Amino acid sequence: GRCKLKDEQIYTFLPNRASSAWNKKLLNRGKVSGNDPYKFLVASGGADGTVKIWKSSDASKKNGFECIYTLNHSHFQRRSSEGNDEEVSQVYGLEFIDNWQGVGMKDAQANCFLMTCSDDFVHLWEVEVGGTKPFQLVEVMSFRFSSYDNVNYGVTVERVTSSGLDLSSISETKSEPKTEAKAETRSEPRKASEAEPETTQTAGAFGGDRNPENLIYVFDASYCETNGLLGTALADGTVRLVNGRGICVSILSLPGCQSHLTSFAWDAAGTRLASCVATGHLVMWELDYGDHRGFVMPSCAAVLEGGHDWGRPLYGAKFCGGSQEELVASWGVDGKVCLWDSRLKGNVRIPVSTLVFKPDYPIYAVSIGQRTESDKLSTIAVGGGREAGFLGIPIFLYDVAKATAEGN
Repeated sequence: GRCKLKDEQIYTFLPNRASSAWNKKLLNRGKVSGNDPYKFLVASGGADGTVKIWKSSDASKKNGFECIYTLNHSHFQRRSSEGNDEEVSQVYGLEFIDNWQGVGMKDAQANCFLMTCSDDFVHLWEVEVGGTKPFQLVEVMSFRFSSYDNVNYGVTVERVTSSGLDLSSISETKSEPKTEAKAETRSEPRKASEAEPETTQTAGAFGGDRNPENLIYVFDASYCETNGLLGTALADGTVRLVNGRGICVSILSLPGCQSHLTSFAWDAAGTRLASCVATGHLVMWELDYGDHRGFVMPSCAAVLEGGHDWGRPLYGAKFCGGSQEELVASWGVDGKVCLWDSRLKGNVRIPVSTLVFKPDYPIYAVSIGQRTESDKLSTIAVGGGREAGFLGIPIFLYDVAKATAEGN
């Protein structure tokens, strides 16, 4: 289905896909003049393990998008021989990265990657247009996540195809300082050669019988161009920050938290982030880059609870509220979109407002827009729902400023 908003934004909804990402720039990166056949490009992925690339030269045309490439993550055969052969890799996250800083960067104008997340991996793919094939994705490198008791806090640089970079030596370096964060504390930077973390992970499998191989799934990942760090929300309840060379520079986790993380969000400055917990909590973090020698000192600023139903997972968060991002929105399976003061400290039990409450409509994605720079919050688009009926699953658009003016 498709809908149009103010004749400026056109939304194309792709069926049976769990996640999607729009590219931000023309793929030819200024190398080709005139009409770019890949001007409008969207990637989609889901539980079937495939990522599909859709393109259109004119997104306003009816049925203007066509699938031009399919990448099947299940073909990488990373599972052990003891695993279930019928299991397929699940793609939980996608993102186009236009400003990658670190290994894999060819030059300042050619560091545009597509990031995909499948099972316990994050993959970086170079988009190649032309040549023997009109369009293809070539692996740059992949990050694999395991127990943080391992070297480099469980982050290894691997490749899943023959074209990926072999950077296994990077993961074994002992020279990079790393830190682990706990609630309301700041730990000193620690090298991989020093003692193991004070807390050890549970011996049970994350997800129980559904995860017999005890994989630490990557449920969300996002790259921050401001600080050059890749953040990942993992099944073991941690957020791990990885720099462009594959070094884990920090771990963000709360003591005693055994629930998996579902998502997280950066602020624009790259100094704050919000992690979403399956218990319905939203955890706010602050990052201190110290003397900029590479390590990151994180601290837990606040735990936001009470706005969402306890024990029901959140599916996302986003900083908003003007240029200073004074607010943060959260949404989840309870059908709520809650608005919080992003600067509050400690335990926060009441949100500023509950913008949306639809108990029978689990919310998986929210987009927030501002009409002008002075607006803190103007419009929101909400997507989710259960199995589609005859008319399909609706997408709701809300005018927040208008509702506030009318006192609703």
